[in-house]
Amino acid sequence: MAEASIARVLRSGAADGEHAAAVMVINAVDTTAGLGIFRHFVESLVANLASGAAQAKGLVLVASSSSPQTYSSVLRNVSSSCFQVLDCFSDPLGWERLISPNTTSLEEMEAIDVRKLSSLFSKIHEAGKVFADKQPKGRFAVAIDSLTFFMRHHSLAAVSSFICQLRALDSVSAILWFTDGGLHQARVLDALEYNATATAFVEPQLDFLDTRGAGRLRIRHKRRNGRVSEKVDEFRVEVGRFNFFPVELGTKVDNVDAIHKVVELSFFSEAHGFVWHVQVQFRLHLSDKEVEDRSRVRLPFEHQGDGQEVRIYDGRQSEAGVETKSSSGSIHYLRDSDDEMPDSDEDPDDDLDI
Repeated sequence: MAEASIARVLRSGAADGEHAAAVMVINAVDTTAGLGIFRHFVESLVANLASGAAQAKGLVLVASSSSPQTYSSVLRNVSSSCFQVLDCFSDPLGWERLISPNTTSLEEMEAIDVRKLSSLFSKIHEAGKVFADKQPKGRFAVAIDSLTFFMRHHSLAAVSSFICQLRALDSVSAILWFTDGGLHQARVLDALEYNATATAFVEPQLDFLDTRGAGRLRIRHKRRNGRVSEKVDEFRVEVGRFNFFPVELGTKVDNVDAIHKVVELSFFSEAHGFVWHVQVQFRLHLSDKEVEDRSRVRLPFEHQGDGQEVRIYDGRQSEAGVETKSSSGSIHYLRDSDDEMPDSDEDPDDDLDI
């Protein structure tokens, strides 16, 4: 299943000598299920942390689109010792520094000013060291519930550099972030996807009857050898839970053939000094309807005389009445007039001074 492959990437973390695994969840314009998919992956990761199955020993969750209390409720079935929430929601611009004295341990964390990425980076590192120090060469995971929120206050280069710095930390196992695709240009999404080792595209049902309770999850993995692969799942929201159903490649998804191949092309811009990455999608096989339609097309060089004799005229008056039979096909050529000279090897443009 495509959904299980993302959970496996977050659970396995970083390979030896490589940067941390990075997963981006992109929400399409016509669906609102993206943030729910992100939280589903967070729950799966925290469950693996609690059971000791993950490479990381804890999760640092940066909350910018929802309050820390929301995640406390979402992860209520898991011990709070497995994760820590950084509050970028309560006072993101530093306008208020009022903290109620009667707060829980989750709420006691000071609100972080999102305009200072360097400060946020330090906060993440400090919070993660609590988990990483539990064992030699320990690691922790990072989840950011809205990278779109930070894009409002920082440039694309600054946010990309922030993600790269997190991935380069030896103590970081995996990074998961959510991006609202409808609020960014294609070039911004391409640049953010370039920093990810796996991308989850949350798409609506193609009939647009229910964009909240059902949809498609398209997972794109970039392998270390440069290969790109895709998997597709359908999902349904039932009783507040996401249920996923795998879709085999080569079968139809909502009357549309699934994508079979993804090719990534790279272009270097000397003027701007960076590389553009363009991904082209295409299918390797025809659908049943396309095969049927193709079989009905009569090509122009095929004999369409239905078994009758074929008259071939090459434009020469001396052979204008000759009939030639053909079993495979024929070429019908009529000159505009008898005054037109037959074809020859002479160049008609040899009199031009070029």
